[in-house]
Amino acid sequence: MGIHTRIDARAMELVKLSRAGNIYVNRNMIGAVVGVQPFGGRGLSGNGPNVGGPNYLPRLMVEKSTPRAVSEWVANTDIALQTNSEAKKQAIQMMENARITEHEWPLTDLNTRVSFVRQLLATIAKLDKVEELADDLNSTLAAARSQLISIEKRLKKPRILPGPSGESNVLYSEPKGIILCFADKNVTFEYWVLSIVTALATGNVVISVVSELFYAEALEFRDQFIATGAPSGVFQVAKLHHLEPLLAEDDLAGVVIDSESDPSSYMVHMLAKRTGAILPIITAEYYDHLIQRLLTEKTVSIDTTASGGKTSLMTLVEEDE
Repeated sequence: MGIHTRIDARAMELVKLSRAGNIYVNRNMIGAVVGVQPFGGRGLSGNGPNVGGPNYLPRLMVEKSTPRAVSEWVANTDIALQTNSEAKKQAIQMMENARITEHEWPLTDLNTRVSFVRQLLATIAKLDKVEELADDLNSTLAAARSQLISIEKRLKKPRILPGPSGESNVLYSEPKGIILCFADKNVTFEYWVLSIVTALATGNVVISVVSELFYAEALEFRDQFIATGAPSGVFQVAKLHHLEPLLAEDDLAGVVIDSESDPSSYMVHMLAKRTGAILPIITAEYYDHLIQRLLTEKTVSIDTTASGGKTSLMTLVEEDE
């Protein structure tokens, strides 16, 4: 996206609202330099960290587990996955609720978002129902609180990129959007909790699709999160029969699942059938890697010598034939 304006505040407001991966203010939009203006995009024009940016090489180096065959998990879960018209209506309504809050939640102050999640963790630490499901609740909560500290450090301020004098180059991290966090008996309780905590704190809107094993606890998580004062549509809970229609929704931004669990290959298969943007299966063996994978990048390059607008660009007229 290119912005030409005499008013700096207007430029920054448009930068905040834009969903472009690269934004140029009062300068041309060509000649990007690796490491200075890393190039990337969103939707159909991007899938991962910006090329040439600080997060690009580590993403290529991450080890990925090979998912198991689709048939085994689907065969064992076929009845639970079967959907009907009522389930489709419910899935559509969940996505509509998520869309309503998708623009509000990311703009909520980072400290406020993290505070809501911290209150949630403090509450569930006292719930017997949750403790029965967790292998080691104290360990899970400790990992979640540590994750929140890492998120605060990562998102506290944008990253200043190198560049020539007279030019500002800044890398911002923003949430991907509406995320599904999946859990069944193949997914550990800790991984599920960390996926929800990370997604919410980084500003994503979450629909957690869970099997009956997690369902009562997931509803408790949702109710306790809403009780903190967070918007109700930010965190919702769905059952397995909602999964297929949710995966087909246009506004979905990705799915978080333990890569070593059987359903991961089913998710890959379902997402590949979609039209439009390629959606990621978001996995990470290390929780700090999960943070970056739930974020998308935006680089903003500003010609600081053109304060008040760049006259040569703002006064272009059509040449006579």
